Amino acid sequence: MSRLQFQVGDQVFGIGFRADSAYLIVSGEIALCAAGVAGKQVLRVAGKGDLVGDIDVLAGREYTEYAIAKRNTEVLRIERRVFVDAIDQAPKLLQASLRKLIQQYVESRNMSMPVPDRP
Repeated sequence: MSRLQFQVGDQVFGIGFRADSAYLIVSGEIALCAAGVAGKQVLRVAGKGDLVGDIDVLAGREYTEYAIAKRNTEVLRIERRVFVDAIDQAPKLLQASLRKLIQQYVESRNMSMPVPDRP
């Protein structure tokens, strides 16, 4: 693991690059963007305590979003091997990543999840 600093506008990772690390945001904000006809379109903004790039690392694929520092940002870069080992040792980390993936899917489809009735 290593600490990295990014200035406003710096790219943390990008579409098509091998997803070799997840990034835990220590301070600042990262805009996660898709490529659009008119440039990059912001999908969501991640902040302190958020993990980005983790889903692509788990899937063993290339990054599917651009991650751009929205303000001066410090991250903890967690290499794939370390991240996967941590998940093997702490299944709650996998559960958190899966919850995030489901939430992103719901948001991307503009769906609302039903609230269960209380007994």
